[in-house]
Amino acid sequence: MKIREFLRLRKQNDTVKLMCFFVLAGAGFFVNVLYHAGKLCHSVQSPVEYQLIRGSTVTNEHIRELAQAEDVAAVSRSLDIPVTVKYQGQETMMTCTMLSRAYMEKVYGIMVSGGEKRYYMNQAAFGEIQTGFMENNVSLEKGDITEYGEEYKIQYLEEEAGTEEESMQQTVFHPARLIVLKEKTEQETALICTVEESTRLNKADSVRVLFSGHDLENMRLENLTKMGYEIQNEQMLDEEEYEMKIRLFHIRYGILICAVCFVTLHYMKKSVPEYRHYD
Repeated sequence: MKIREFLRLRKQNDTVKLMCFFVLAGAGFFVNVLYHAGKLCHSVQSPVEYQLIRGSTVTNEHIRELAQAEDVAAVSRSLDIPVTVKYQGQETMMTCTMLSRAYMEKVYGIMVSGGEKRYYMNQAAFGEIQTGFMENNVSLEKGDITEYGEEYKIQYLEEEAGTEEESMQQTVFHPARLIVLKEKTEQETALICTVEESTRLNKADSVRVLFSGHDLENMRLENLTKMGYEIQNEQMLDEEEYEMKIRLFHIRYGILICAVCFVTLHYMKKSVPEYRHYD
């Protein structure tokens, strides 16, 4: 059918007008399906971190067992400790997660070398620390710009579990640097981490595992539970899973609506005599 004749039919025949509506609706839902399919594919293939805890110390055997699990990209013991940060005579507190050197390099792309202590954090964590200092009219001043982000010079004191308060007061602060990591997207949850040697991490009862992709079949949670772990960041994982299910819903019903539009157009076309004449 020539375009001129089709436009004439569109003006004269109500059925053709309705056919145009179904064409536009089908095209719109098809584009929507492609959009959500692309987003879903990206989400499923994106790495995801599980924060796990056991009722006892994580042994080397536990680490090997996790490392051999399907889709595991990196594993590290994890130990959260309180750290006192001192700057221009003022102090504030932060909670830092100690991780292995290999895990920091694999997950965050940070090649940690020896020398001065470094704490790596996202913008959310840095905002909390700045707020703590600003309550005492002190603001951290930016130092060098590194390949990982902005750098700030501070002093620190890491608290050991079971340390008496009197002995803490006698402990000397040491120089360190805060590195505020560059972020592609803003994160709501504060993250502060540093590298710790295995001797101290051997006491940990928690572990972090990076998987190469998401699990839509919920088999991963069942396997981790059988291995004796409890997921600490389950709420965040549930939110991500819910978002992927919503995208899957859009894809399924988008395809269904596209099929309905196609079938409807097929039968409506047969009901237009002029349209059959120009086929």
